[in-house]
Amino acid sequence: MSDHNKPDLPPQYRKWLIAGGIYLSFLLAVVAIEPMAGLALYLFSALVVFIALIIYIIQQGRLPLSPRRKATFADRLRTRLSDAERREDKFRDEANAILKNIRGLEDNLSKNINPSAEDRQRAENVVGALQAEFDLRHTKALFFADCATRLRQLLDRHQLNESIKAGEAQLVQLQSTNFDDEATVEEARHHLEQDSVQLEALAEISRGVEHYFDTTQAEELRVRLEHLRSKILQQTQAGGAEKS
Repeated sequence: MSDHNKPDLPPQYRKWLIAGGIYLSFLLAVVAIEPMAGLALYLFSALVVFIALIIYIIQQGRLPLSPRRKATFADRLRTRLSDAERREDKFRDEANAILKNIRGLEDNLSKNINPSAEDRQRAENVVGALQAEFDLRHTKALFFADCATRLRQLLDRHQLNESIKAGEAQLVQLQSTNFDDEATVEEARHHLEQDSVQLEALAEISRGVEHYFDTTQAEELRVRLEHLRSKILQQTQAGGAEKS
């Protein structure tokens, strides 16, 4: 056998073998020079290897098994659907093979001009038995075809229910934020109204300053400014009360 057919060792095993060979050579050299020291080193090495092996076995036993995903209802439906389709195909193939044999036997019987009564009876018996087997396989194929159809309907219905559940969960989440959104809109509306009042007041003040430049009308301007100032203060206090 050629060397190409020999399996190669993994790199980590090759490294351990090389290291073990070097250490064994060192150990033999120590034994040859100092037998007692070599024996002590040998016993110590064996103890270290034994302890390392025990630790490795314990760690391997504590390793958690990879968790297997629990099969869902949809998974079970798909498995049963695949099995039903496989069985349907199997019985249809068997029925087709039986039908082919029946036709071949009938053709061979028709080619014989004067078959013996025994041969004809045997052929007819075989054809009848094969026909019964064909009918049975055909019925089994139809049964599993109906099962596959029903399983597809159940799977489609389950997927529809899952979609409905997902939509309902999203709807609940969206509806739960409606109150917060409504409060935000109301707060924005309030600030907008307050800003509009203040802008109107400032615009009126500006117009008043432009028109009431005469010193004789200063008192009238002051009264109007006080009125606008009171209006702004009332709006500000009302806004603070609503926030609290």
